[in-house]
Order: sequence, then C-alpha cells, then structure tokens
Amino acid sequence: MYPGKLKYSKEHHWIELNDSNATLGISYYYQEQLKEVIYVEFPEAGKRININDTIVTIETSKAVVDIPTPLTCEILETNKNLLENPNLIKEDNYGEGWIAKIKVENQAELENFLGSEEYKNFIQSEI
Repeated sequence: MYPGKLKYSKEHHWIELNDSNATLGISYYYQEQLKEVIYVEFPEAGKRININDTIVTIETSKAVVDIPTPLTCEILETNKNLLENPNLIKEDNYGEGWIAKIKVENQAELENFLGSEEYKNFIQSEI
C-alpha cells in the first residue's frame, strides 16, 4: 500500500524523486477517502506553484477538493490521462494515476517528507 521507494507528506502526497525532478501523486490512504472521481483540473506546464498552493482540484460525486502542493515547484508535466479517466487517481494512484511531474525548487522542503514506515505510523496516529 505504501511503496518503500516513495516519500510521503503528512498531507497524504507521495513523491518519487529523480534528482531535482519528481513525480507527485496522492497516497493510498487519501485516495481511499475519495468517492468516485469525476473531474480533475490542474495548472499548465511551466507554472510555478508555491508550497500549499493548489496543484490539483478533484471533483468527486460528493465534493470538490483542492489538493495543495507539498513543495515549491515548477510544473513540468501534468497527467493528461486524468482528463479522460479521472478515476485513475483511485484505480492506480501509484502508477497511471500520478498527478504531475515537477521540478523541486526548494530541496529543504523535502525534509518534511516521511519514509513508508514513518508514514504508516503517522496514519495510525491520525485514525
């Protein structure tokens, strides 16, 4: 449920780092909280996003949720597959359901991320 190769934020994002670039998505725990995803909206590639600004808006059958970014970053690419099949966020959140590929602008912000075991413990303390 929480691959060890990824890092996790307390806001339930996952990140896979590749030098200063990364792929970002939402964790299994968070996607389980969502009902059927019917629409997503995200900023265009090239846009700079400050930490805690919205990186994706997810519309479910019950609510519209703005997901903040856990990092200051530049959007390199967004997952266009989510426009046609937004429920990929739930069906394959660690694979085809990723949200964005980003360039990390402040490496120090990565210190806020947790390893897989730390994240599992964090979730247990929240329940």
